[in-house]
Amino acid sequence: LEVFGVNHEDRVFHRAQARANSATWSPWEEIGGRMRAVAADTNSDGRIALISVDGAGRIFWKGQRTANRNDWRGWEVLPGTLMTTFVRKELAVNTNVVGWEQVVVSADIYLRAGESRQVIGQALAMLKNAEHSSMDITTAVQCVDSTGKQVGTSTWAETSLLPEQPDSLRPALLFRAPVDGLYTCRLLISSGSTKDAMTAYATWTYLSWSDFDEVGSHWWNNPECNSRGELPKCTYLGPGEPKNSTYIFYDDRTPLYRWKAADDAKGFKMIANVELTTCYEGTASCGGRGGGAKSSTVVSHMEAVRLDSQGRQCALYRSADRTDVIYNTPHHYNIPYASMGASIDSTAACGSSRTFLFRIFLKHVAGNPVKIDGTSYDQIGTLTQTNGYMINTYS
Repeated sequence: LEVFGVNHEDRVFHRAQARANSATWSPWEEIGGRMRAVAADTNSDGRIALISVDGAGRIFWKGQRTANRNDWRGWEVLPGTLMTTFVRKELAVNTNVVGWEQVVVSADIYLRAGESRQVIGQALAMLKNAEHSSMDITTAVQCVDSTGKQVGTSTWAETSLLPEQPDSLRPALLFRAPVDGLYTCRLLISSGSTKDAMTAYATWTYLSWSDFDEVGSHWWNNPECNSRGELPKCTYLGPGEPKNSTYIFYDDRTPLYRWKAADDAKGFKMIANVELTTCYEGTASCGGRGGGAKSSTVVSHMEAVRLDSQGRQCALYRSADRTDVIYNTPHHYNIPYASMGASIDSTAACGSSRTFLFRIFLKHVAGNPVKIDGTSYDQIGTLTQTNGYMINTYS
């Protein structure tokens, strides 16, 4: 009997009985490759063949050159890639949240340097025992190292809860490991008060993450804008502002990035979150701006612009327009753009080009000015509120 397996670093090992029915085994020996899973079978002539999947979902095989000998061919890649799957960990019981940054769900993930994962959280909560008419709720996805220090950026979504009215937030992070190691990714909820309590609901509050390396993926976040909205890179739309519309990640001072899909990818997916604040008279969140209306109304959509070999638009993939009304209470508002994608086919207009621009169209149509909340930096690290990413798909 011969046994094969992988360890937490994806290294492949085997060991064998000294002889049939023996209790004596050879020591574990590494046979090369970095694989997520491995399976073995025996050919009719007794040679063993291995089938495996690596962290990017690619499929490999290798086989013995001669039966019953430790003489192996190298790993060879097979056509096709397995779909990305998600692991989901749910909040087990309804949980009261009071105060700042309470970890409600966490998961340990071992990653090799450069590997990426989608990490998506959701919090469904309701305000109870409130002393005020509303209360800010912030939900974040963050990954930390063994010392508890944040690694890379984190993503934060915020709204204001009204008493007895449940609401949900769904921040999404594309996390990339800088070094080999075990990382703890976690879902945090802040109530914004040490007195008022909110309840996070079991099952509907969860953390999920992709189980394969998101090779070739890319993350965007908009420029720095602090909570008071005083920084020069803060973007405002509406009355009294230079413009009423913008393309986030494109003409809002975000460094322009042209993403190229992998040569063997069949398509792509994109996902985004935009955080907005309505600028009503007297607010401390808009750098002194303020209007007299009761709300702001915006229209927006998410889009990927395919570019031809000359860098010109040759195709457009976009979500449907959505209209959102942001009331003065609650004045913080998160717009989640659900994951959507398309196949990448050669066309007369685009040829075989796989280059894209990713952006969010946002237009102010009525009411108070709005601020697009941006990236901030503090003792925790880099915190983003308006962000998105694109990944390759293989099916």
